[in-house]
Amino acid sequence: MQTFWRGALLSSFLLSLCAPLKAAEFTVLDLNAPTLSQEEGGDNARCHYRMTGTLENGDLDKFRAIAIDGGLLCLDSPGGSFAEAVRFIDFMQSGTRQGTRLEAGARCESACALIFMAGIYFAFEVGEYPFREMHHTARLGFHSPALVVPQGQYDESAVNTAYKIALQSVSGAIDKLVRKRDFDGASWFPTSLLSAMLATPPDSMIYVTTVGQAGQWQIPVRPKMAAQTLDDTRLKTLCLNVMAWSRDEAAAVDVNADENTLTINREKGSNDDLEKWTISQIGMWERGCRFEIKRGARLTSDISFVVPFTDINTEPQIAVETMHFHRADTQLADLDFSSAAPAPAKVVAPAQTAAPPSPGGAMTCTVVSGGRVTDKEPCTKIFREQSSTGAIVDYVWPSGGKTVVVMKMQGREINGAPGQWVSPPPGLGGDCTLNMRTGNTFCADPG
Repeated sequence: MQTFWRGALLSSFLLSLCAPLKAAEFTVLDLNAPTLSQEEGGDNARCHYRMTGTLENGDLDKFRAIAIDGGLLCLDSPGGSFAEAVRFIDFMQSGTRQGTRLEAGARCESACALIFMAGIYFAFEVGEYPFREMHHTARLGFHSPALVVPQGQYDESAVNTAYKIALQSVSGAIDKLVRKRDFDGASWFPTSLLSAMLATPPDSMIYVTTVGQAGQWQIPVRPKMAAQTLDDTRLKTLCLNVMAWSRDEAAAVDVNADENTLTINREKGSNDDLEKWTISQIGMWERGCRFEIKRGARLTSDISFVVPFTDINTEPQIAVETMHFHRADTQLADLDFSSAAPAPAKVVAPAQTAAPPSPGGAMTCTVVSGGRVTDKEPCTKIFREQSSTGAIVDYVWPSGGKTVVVMKMQGREINGAPGQWVSPPPGLGGDCTLNMRTGNTFCADPG
């Protein structure tokens, strides 16, 4: 009899995350917009579709009918079926990859927040990375699940048993994200976020509202803040943040506290144009962070990524933005995003007719990650566009995949991510571009 009750409960009732009932709807915005794997995507990507309403069983089938690989799903939902969210996670991370975004004023809570955290994109020369971003005015909320059971229809023992079984299911579902790692080995869903979520009752909500929460839980906030002038306080604050976030810990907020004393050291970088900065804290053991910066550069935007370290090991590098130079307890609502770059337009302009691509010739393409060569193959260089202000170049690998480098007067992009020209690593030649998102270097050598 107990088995029957369990089966009836689990099959008849929806494991949900307390939300009003209004079925989810999926609106196609522009399926012709560039995908996240294309050079026009990345930080400038536009939504391909939008989900609104409450997630219910079967909603994945509606989304699957319109989904494209490398698509960008914008979310505005109070939550709904946890089980259906898990099916979305499987779908998004098992071939038909989808990035996620919260637009200005959007709401994404409960089950919706899990879908948001599953956002993913594939960088051709390296592998899978999270792609999820929230507008600073959006509301992203997490809490523990609840089992919705019609009042008075089941005895307390049966409901409690079903709830325990449901929690086991939740544990397995979250495990799909917590155990997943990106190409660099970083956790997809930080365990501190899981702990905060499960500690929040179903009738409450923990929202992402501070710099520290967004940084520790790896949630990019958009639009990116405008660059600010570097000073010692900002540099030390950045280092306190990344040292903690690299270990999935809450960052200290007072750079003047005795236990947070940091020193700044500058020395020659990897070439004559660069300086190597080390910000360190020396006690029973040394720890801190390192980065390279162009000589004379003194803006927060001049630092693309930072490498935390201890005297025992070096952590994976962390991509940084101006927001990360602020104290971890700073409210997102108190930051000035008004001078930031505008959000991508929702309306896509008609595509212009482009000139046919011109050949560039045979090359050797090399990818360097963490100081070692991870891929080196013959490739073909094709100029897609050329003008007096720049060029778009496709480097076509033997597999048919492409590395796309956009060269402009104001800088470079590589596969949709910010890029920077760098000198060839030891033993290599040609033209090299640093991918500031992944930290990998791509070189194309005609020799």
